[in-house]
Amino acid sequence: QSWSRTGARKKDCGGAQRFHPFGIRVWQRHNIYCGITTFVVISCFTFLNVSHLRFFDCFMNRLILAITALCFAYLQSCYVASAQQQSDSLKVSLEAHPQADTTRVKILNDLTWILRASDPTRAMQYGQEALEIGQRLGFKQGLVKTYSFMGVCARNLNNYGLAAEMYLKHLLVAEELDSPSEIFFAVNNIGNLYINQ
Repeated sequence: QSWSRTGARKKDCGGAQRFHPFGIRVWQRHNIYCGITTFVVISCFTFLNVSHLRFFDCFMNRLILAITALCFAYLQSCYVASAQQQSDSLKVSLEAHPQADTTRVKILNDLTWILRASDPTRAMQYGQEALEIGQRLGFKQGLVKTYSFMGVCARNLNNYGLAAEMYLKHLLVAEELDSPSEIFFAVNNIGNLYINQ
């Protein structure tokens, strides 16, 4: 039996619920000790100013670069796997919804965005279909996304002329909808396009 912070008697479940006399759980206390130890070690390195030692500096730089590269590779693989999974799911939804309506436009827009980096050519094809349906329906809430996403795909394909055209149309529709967020995205994309091309 152990006592809680409020003084109530609590059962000891294999150590998972053991409490410190001041109301701090044992595992929390260990985390605090680890944090204090880490802080002390870092403070000692800073105080000793060992960074000027050539060997230590070279080793740490290489270690940081290696860790950064591994983290980047891991995140990239996670992004690719996630994008593939999402695109597969959206393709199933697209096949199950052949009707040329606003729902199909939304699915096509999502596919355009998901594939913008991994397969921009295919993404442009989805965007083109969304554009045709959206224009036919007068679905501006969908078209504002379509123009934006197709602009990104065109930029990724180094087709800066088409990208600029899509971004300008995105801006026009965003202004018609009076959407501050979409206007911001359009202006930002136009600016980045002219800076980076």
